[in-house]
Formats: sequence, C-alpha cells, structure tokens
Amino acid sequence: LWAIAGSLGGAIAQHKTEQKLQELNYSLETRVAQRTEALTAANIELSAAMKSLKAAQAQLIHTEKMSSLGQLVAGIAHEINNPTNFIHGNLKHAQQYVEELLALVEIYQYDRRRSSQNIRSFFHRQADRQRHWLRPIHRSSGHRARTQRRNHLPISAQRRNNF
Repeated sequence: LWAIAGSLGGAIAQHKTEQKLQELNYSLETRVAQRTEALTAANIELSAAMKSLKAAQAQLIHTEKMSSLGQLVAGIAHEINNPTNFIHGNLKHAQQYVEELLALVEIYQYDRRRSSQNIRSFFHRQADRQRHWLRPIHRSSGHRARTQRRNHLPISAQRRNNF
C-alpha cells in the first residue's frame, strides 16, 4: 500500500506539474499573441507614417520644382520686358526725331536755293526747344551739367553751332 500510495502521490504531483505547465504555456501563448498583435498594430502605424512622410517629401520636391520654375519664368519675362519697355519708353522720342527729320527733308524739298537759311533757322528752333527742355536738368545738376551740356544735345543742336 505504501508503494501504491507513493506511486499515486507521484502521479498526482506529476499531474499538478503538467497542469501548471499547461497554464504557464497558455499564459505564455496569450502574452505572445498580445505582443504580436501590438507589434502588428505598431507596424501598420509605422507603415502609414512612412507613406505620409513619402507623400510629404514628394509634395516638398514638387513645391521646390515649381518655385524654381517660377523663378526661371520670372527671369525670362524680365529679360523680355527690358528691351520691350526700352522700346516702348523711347517711341515718343523716336517719333519726335523722325518728325524733325521729315521737317528737315521738307525744308530741302521746298526751296533748295534758300534751304541753307531755312535749315539754320530749323536748327535754331530745335536748339531753343532742347535748351528749354534741358533747363531744369541744368539747374538741378549744377556745374557738371554745364560742362556736359553740349554732349546731351542731339546732333541737330550741335550742328547748329557749326553754321
């Protein structure tokens, strides 16, 4: 009987040990499943963050490219506008010079014999008009303008002095 009781006691202890082992195994599997689930959720979250960062990076690159393109287009527009504005700004003066030249041709055509006297009076009128136009400039710039005045007058006014 003692032998049976000892063997029965060993079987009960083994059964308790196996039951305890199964409980620990179940607890361990539950913890592993929970951690796997948490890691999967974290992995999904990190993947979403990575996609978001890639989208932000692509948007930033696109924005930088558009900014560079805008600067390039602005530079090209500036290079086109400079000569255009120069021409537009000087059309009035060019028209005035053409009208003066046409008036001079008219003087030549009108009376070739008296053209020398008419041309002199034409140049006098032009020089007076230009002097009137340059007077405010001379007053504001002082001595330097007086010494360079002849250089600022159109050729017609300079020729007048040669007659």
